Formats: sequence, C-alpha cells, structure tokens
Amino acid sequence: MIIYRDEILLVRRKDNGLWSFPGGYLKENENPFIGAIREIHEELGIELNFSCDSFVNIWEGKDKFVSIIPFDLTKKPDNIFLNNELTEYGYFNIKKLPGNLMMSVREALEWREYDENDIAKAIARGKLASPQFFNGNFLFDMRITGTEISVRGIKNKNMKEVTYRDPRVFLSQKFINLCQGIKVVLNHPEETVDVNTEYLRSRQIGNIIYPYIFGKELWGIAKIFNIDFGILLTKKVFSTSPSVTNRKSFPVKINSTLRALYEGSPYIVDHLAVVSNGVWDKAGRAIPGINSPVNHVNKKGIRIIMPDENLSTRLDEIYNKANQLIDLNKEYSRRDARRDGIFIAEKKRRLRDAIQEAQDYEDEDKLRNDDLEKIEKALSDCESALKKDSRCDEAEPSLVKEDKKRRKSVKMTIMKKSQINM
Repeated sequence: MIIYRDEILLVRRKDNGLWSFPGGYLKENENPFIGAIREIHEELGIELNFSCDSFVNIWEGKDKFVSIIPFDLTKKPDNIFLNNELTEYGYFNIKKLPGNLMMSVREALEWREYDENDIAKAIARGKLASPQFFNGNFLFDMRITGTEISVRGIKNKNMKEVTYRDPRVFLSQKFINLCQGIKVVLNHPEETVDVNTEYLRSRQIGNIIYPYIFGKELWGIAKIFNIDFGILLTKKVFSTSPSVTNRKSFPVKINSTLRALYEGSPYIVDHLAVVSNGVWDKAGRAIPGINSPVNHVNKKGIRIIMPDENLSTRLDEIYNKANQLIDLNKEYSRRDARRDGIFIAEKKRRLRDAIQEAQDYEDEDKLRNDDLEKIEKALSDCESALKKDSRCDEAEPSLVKEDKKRRKSVKMTIMKKSQINM
C-alpha cells in the first residue's frame, strides 16, 4: 500500500480488471516486508525502503489471508514501468476511489484509522485475521480457558483428572476482569522450579490485552512482543493452557487411575502458557487454542460477547422496559393473578422471576449474557400475550353487539311465525 500525502497508488490487474495494491506471493520463509519490496520492484520497477512497523492481515477466502504493508512516501516515485500482469496505474485521492476496487483495498484503508483496541476488537469478531502486526508487536487470538468438562493428565502420577469449570463462573464479568493483562509465557514452569514474578517475566512473550467470550469459551487478544516467537506461531500449530488458582477445589478420587475436580472459585489467573497441546483442546475434539494461518478458527454463527458490552447496563435497560409493561415495584397479588387469568399471570410470573434471578447473579458478580437473553425471551412472551389479550378485549364489544343483533333477528322471526299461526 503506497501512500503519498492524501493519495494512494493503485494498479489495475489484467486477470480481473479490478484496481488493487501492487503485490504478489511471498517466497518460502520470506519476510513480509522484504517480499513486499521485491514484488513492488517486479511489478512497478521502483525501489522502496523498509520503513514501517505495522501491517494488516485480511482474510481472502476460507484458509488464507493477504498481508498489506503501508509505505508512506515523501516523494512520488518516477519512472514507473508496469509488468505484464498489470494494465494501468494511477494515484487516487483516498476519499475519491474508483468503484471497481478489490475489497481488501477498502478494508486496509479502514485499518489505517484503527487504534490497538479497534484492531483487537476486529480480530475478536473475525473481521481481521489473526495475527496482526501493529506498532512492532504481533496481536494473536488465543483461548484463555474452556468451560464445562475436560480431561487432563496429572504430572508424575499415572492418573487422569476429569475437571469441570462452571460457565457461570468462568464466563462471568468478574473472571473476565481477572484475565485482563495476564502474562503469556512459553510453557508452564516445572513443578520443581520456585515460581516468582521475576521467573515468569524471564519466560514472558506477551500479555492478554482484550479478553472476550467466544461461545462457551473465554478467548483473548494477546500482544506478543517476542517477534521471533510471533513468527513461529504463524508457521506451527500451538495451543494454550491457563494457570488458575481456586479458593475451593477438592479432588475426589474415583479409582486408582481417575479423579474428579470441580473448579468454581477462581481468584488468581497467574499466566497463560503457550503449549503444544492444551487441555481444552479436549484430545482433538476441539480446535487448538491459537488462531493463526495454520489453524484458522471459523467464527461464523458462534456467539461473541465483547468486554465493553456492559451486562449491568443492559440489565437496567431491560428492567426499565419491563417496568413499563408491568409494574415491577408493585407486589403481584393473587387478586391480580385472578384478574389477569392463568395464561397472562404465568407470563408475568416468568418475567418477574427471570429479572430477580439476574439481579441476584449481578450481586454475586455472576451475571452472564444468557441471563439477559432469558429475560428478553420472557419479556417478548409477556408482550405478545398482553397484545393478544388486548385484541380480544377490543373485539369483545363488537361481538356482543353482533350477538344482540342476531338474537333480536331470531326474536322477530319467532314473532312473525306466531302472527302467521294466529
């Protein structure tokens, strides 16, 4: 992506007739910056210097992405000569681009306006590929922990452990907050090592900067500042394993080779280790925990909840909407229930119960998106029931009037018959 002031250099490709950035395919093990400089020389006949610390990766198809590297120039290149893959070139104002553009051009220009948080959010939603390279660091999409049941081996013991992590706890806002900023390290420390802050720092390769919920798992965007290891993560499949300390976790021995453990009270997330095989890969039944070119994680159709989606604020909004529908501050008596009838009373009861349950979870820092969806479903059902009941009430006077008219007609017919008989 060659930029001069407020203009951008585009080339028209011979194979599809679209305007795009100059570029091509990398050679095996070629540095993206070096590859970009080589391709621009081959296509345009100009020399560029390596002068940037960021590039954007954009998905192009199911399992590959294109890397777009910005070059901000202080002078327009002279003597551009197109190779046989291109038909023409031109400088375009960024705000007045031609219509027949490759999609990656608009996405790359949008990326130029992003800050680090915007990029992290775009990776989490699957809009941008993992990794991105921004301000000299890689940004990778990583699993922090799974939930529900998994099986792991116990070191130095010929035993396996079935562990259960409660989604209500490990997908709560409280646990998400615990994961903000945790260290990303290479492998877990050995049990014989005295683990302290300095030791972890010596193994640290990055930090989690943006935790979020992905389906039934907690993922996060990791800033990897070890460049060599970041490059390795793009070429080899790795996974992750969190180090979590619980206040109460009592293993229950099932037999000599198996024990069970319920984890429901985490209070420290010490680090996230990059490992060969993660316990939440579930022995190959789940995807490895790092989203990369060699392990593309498809996010289509899976619920994603961002940390800035404040659940308490949403609960307040839903509460106010429900309160306009039914007076939540007033005690719902048996007399009210008899007046409403069984069907309406049941809908109101479910709505009140769902709201109360969510408020209780909020007090315990265990409020989840599922709780709000439950309220929204109860609210929708209650609204539909009341509207249906209202339509029935509106229709009732006309039905009564029609019934009176029909009975009057029958009465007149009977009178006429009586007169005839007389």
